[in-house]
Amino acid sequence: MNERRIIQTGIDVSRYQGKIDWARVKAGGTGFAIIKCTQGVNTVDPEFHRNMRNCAAVGLPVGAYVYSRARTAFAAAEEAERAAEECAPYHLDYPIAMDFEAAQFLAMPKKTRGAIIDAFCTRIEARGYKPMLYSSKYWL
Repeated sequence: MNERRIIQTGIDVSRYQGKIDWARVKAGGTGFAIIKCTQGVNTVDPEFHRNMRNCAAVGLPVGAYVYSRARTAFAAAEEAERAAEECAPYHLDYPIAMDFEAAQFLAMPKKTRGAIIDAFCTRIEARGYKPMLYSSKYWL
């Protein structure tokens, strides 16, 4: 079978990358960026808004992610709501992802993890965005 595959290279960034030269990123062949929006409910990544504005300014397709700290479905829905509020001023080409990799999740029952993921994705969809899960099979 002859399949044609298209591979798109992207990056995910947060405050840890510092001030990013988005023109250079795009010129280097990066096709999209997923930018950290929040960690939990109360912490907006300090570079989020700058990264969103500057990424858009060079025409690089963009999405966002939440580093989840939710311990309940209710908390996950709150995280999703906060992310949607922070992303509202911007056009997103890619989903709002739930980064579901914190060690705390491994200690939770599988049913609880499923409820947390479902609550996040349901709220993101309700706000008009596409949800995405960023994780490993060990956390699911």
